[in-house]
Amino acid sequence: MNRFLYQASFIFAGLMILAACADGPERDVEYTIYTTQSSIELLEGEELQITASPTTQTFTWETTDAAVATVSSTGLVQAISDGACFINITSNEGLTRSIPVDVIKLLLLEGIDVFYKANLASVSSISLSMGQTVELGTAAIPTNYNERVSFNIVWESSDEDIVTIDEEGLVRSVNTGNAEIIASVKEKPSVTKVIPVEIVESTENGGL
Repeated sequence: MNRFLYQASFIFAGLMILAACADGPERDVEYTIYTTQSSIELLEGEELQITASPTTQTFTWETTDAAVATVSSTGLVQAISDGACFINITSNEGLTRSIPVDVIKLLLLEGIDVFYKANLASVSSISLSMGQTVELGTAAIPTNYNERVSFNIVWESSDEDIVTIDEEGLVRSVNTGNAEIIASVKEKPSVTKVIPVEIVESTENGGL
């Protein structure tokens, strides 16, 4: 009998707790639009797809400045020109969200500056005597380019019977004559620099 009363009391207490929870104050539920990006930074000409949720709703996309960035009806953002704006999103249930967009001016990798590592002087041509070596280095033109390509240099000699160059930029004279040293960007082969090279017997016109 005592066991039955204990179980009944336990069940009754549980029901009272549930009733108290049901009668408690309602919680405020915050509704918002969630996006795959909270802010956007793009170079001129780039694009980025944004996804919004909840997926049960439909969304309208607008830009505050189409001269800086545009957005499609499906959330595809395209960077137009240097500047800042907002992408505004509105759901069919009246929810709103704004995403800041920064568009950065695109600086292309346009060339290669070749210089002597010994004194950092720019190289336009090289004259070496037999047995001489010289080390070359490179820098991007412009140095502050932001095009999304790496700057890895590939060295090449037009005639290795006259002059050679290794992957570190070390030039070695082999035989007298004329040839060319070519530097190119591995990730953008159209960017090259050609250096005429003369190898002579006499050391009077030796290189650096």
